[in-house]
Amino acid sequence: MGEDWLARVKEKLAAYRQAARVEGELAPIDPKTLAKIERALGVKLPADYRAVLLQVGNGGFGPDYGLAPLTLESLAGIPGKPLPDPKRPFPLKERFSVLDAKGKRRRFPIPKGTSVHDGAVMLTDIGCGYFTFLIVKGPKKGEVWADYTAAMEDAVITPVAPSFREWLEGWLDDALRAVIGERVRSALEKGDGIKSADHALIERYASLVVPDEATVLLTCARIEVDLYLGRREEAEALLARADEKHASDPSLSQVRRFVLRDAFAEAEGEDLAAIARAASHAEADVRLAVAKNPRASAEVLERLAGDPSSAVRTAAVQHPSAPKGALAAALRSSLERFLDDPTEPRFFEVEAAVRNESSPADALGDLVARAEERPHPLGPWILRAAVLHRGFDSNQVVDHRLAIVRHAAAVHPALSADHVTLLAHDPVALVRLTIAIRDDLPRAVFEKLASDPNDVVRGKIAQHPKVPVDLLVRMSLDPSSDVMRALADNPRVPKEAQEVLTLHPHYIAPEPRFAVSLRIWPRSGVAGALRHVDLDGPSAEAMKATVFSHPACPVPLLAPFIEMQYGMGGYQMAFHPLLFTDASLVERLLSHPYGYTRKNMAGRRELDEAMIEKLAKDPVPMVRATIAERGDLDHELYGKLANDANAEVRAGAAASPLLTPKLAEKLATDGERYVRRAVLRNPKTPHTIAEVLAKDTDPEVRKWAAERPLETATLERLAKDADEGVRKWATWRLRANDLLDAARRS
Repeated sequence: MGEDWLARVKEKLAAYRQAARVEGELAPIDPKTLAKIERALGVKLPADYRAVLLQVGNGGFGPDYGLAPLTLESLAGIPGKPLPDPKRPFPLKERFSVLDAKGKRRRFPIPKGTSVHDGAVMLTDIGCGYFTFLIVKGPKKGEVWADYTAAMEDAVITPVAPSFREWLEGWLDDALRAVIGERVRSALEKGDGIKSADHALIERYASLVVPDEATVLLTCARIEVDLYLGRREEAEALLARADEKHASDPSLSQVRRFVLRDAFAEAEGEDLAAIARAASHAEADVRLAVAKNPRASAEVLERLAGDPSSAVRTAAVQHPSAPKGALAAALRSSLERFLDDPTEPRFFEVEAAVRNESSPADALGDLVARAEERPHPLGPWILRAAVLHRGFDSNQVVDHRLAIVRHAAAVHPALSADHVTLLAHDPVALVRLTIAIRDDLPRAVFEKLASDPNDVVRGKIAQHPKVPVDLLVRMSLDPSSDVMRALADNPRVPKEAQEVLTLHPHYIAPEPRFAVSLRIWPRSGVAGALRHVDLDGPSAEAMKATVFSHPACPVPLLAPFIEMQYGMGGYQMAFHPLLFTDASLVERLLSHPYGYTRKNMAGRRELDEAMIEKLAKDPVPMVRATIAERGDLDHELYGKLANDANAEVRAGAAASPLLTPKLAEKLATDGERYVRRAVLRNPKTPHTIAEVLAKDTDPEVRKWAAERPLETATLERLAKDADEGVRKWATWRLRANDLLDAARRS
């Protein structure tokens, strides 16, 4: 192996440490110490790893939490794993997944008495129990692998690089790109210079890191560096080559703005003549900037409404200044193209034209008629967009067969009072939820939805700024945490009801900095951060925000996103109110390896008998438990689940609407507290059984008993219970009863 790569590693590492302002010296390993370690290992280490240890440093740099120093002590094993033997060959031949297709853990495919980390030394601690290691013996010698078996999902041991050198250089290139790119991008955005020391560092970077054009981020960084160093021709040529390979990658959009800075300035400026010139630019991103410019003229927008780029056409028909004639033509031509070629961009183009408030109502009517004549899987979402338009008469579709259309009618401002009342009784919770956000609800609808079986619907009513005060008082007795927190955000809740809320054991004080909006879809998306999309928001926004449970997300477009974020895309989709319009997607989610996705599916009221039977046999107890809690099981299946060997499943049966007094009496004596607690959750449980369970030896059971409207003497006794949680619930219930009595007297 030549030494040129090692010199390159040294120089890149020195440049990175200078750029990142890392202080201190690296200490290579002593050759005698290394020889001693290799004798202990019983193997000669891979040459590239040895070279770095001897000539660069034994730890103190590298990916993750840094390269682990190689010492005799470090050979004692990999944290939390059985003691490996480096003298035995590494046993795996390929990537190994710990979970099988049903989510059950598999045994490692290795002989008894061996370790899956035989023939390996640890490289880095990734965190959260994950780590990388280097294979030092066996057919895979020299490869770098990662162990993610500490993960709940996607628990794997997998190769990550064919050699230590490629692994280390890959990190160095990426680390340099990040630290240098930040300085260069800032200078390009602000038009500022960079300190002379940084300028020299950037020139050094350009000589060290040759972009692999298969790697978009490295390519983008090099384009930015070339621009900063005045190498415009090189930057333009590299961008052209990147466009051929990665045209749809969003990373290129930012560098394209730097390369075409003057053209974008015209496209986004205020000079009408310059804007018109930019509308003819060869680069679609420049024309897109024109289509989004508030100053773009109707004439320019009419031209862009027929642009070759779907993104440009979509932006043009979204523009508030788009002329009605162009919108009417776009609606006709876009719908025709969509019905003939129903691709995703075509759909968003049609929806954008439909949602423009300037679109003529007669064109919308024609579109609805044609969409109904030529059914298509995405057609319902076109209809939704049309019904949401202010110029559409939503009263025509309140009895439409599709829930997505009734949902759109429910949010329409011109809906009649009679139809508001009608849709408040809709069998689909999505429609009732949409009614609950309206500003014009009559008293009878407030009363109906304040008692809705769906917690989320009741929560929207609890937040409503016009809900009658006496209903707020009544709702403060709702034990649901969702309803309680919604009430806590409503400043109109009377003082006496607020006192009851603050006694609720799950009470969380409202945070004034967060504005409460009734219109926001209650599920935020698969990412950790909240992603707010309105109930009547456009499909493009919901899809971009990855809120895959949102009704605006077209179900036929969701399948490619199932595995997003370790399967959390599918988890979200299982809540989609219109999921069952796509049988193939339903089937995939019913068999998804992530147990929580199957659990969510088990709660869907649309399941047929075969689906229920399948999930009732699921190996994961929480899935069977959710099936057991349903109210539509046949007697034989319900009885089987009520006697399941797993307590979680029996608890599901105890909470079911199918619970009989006789079964409640039996389950109230179950040996597992979870089952006895579930008996108390069920409103069908006789009062006498609840009174008995209020004396249970387990405080968790007594706590749940205290939630129920028990006898006053029983609640007063529980308010003095030795367990703090029991005292809290009993105190809350006593105060809630006092409030209810006072409300009745007044």
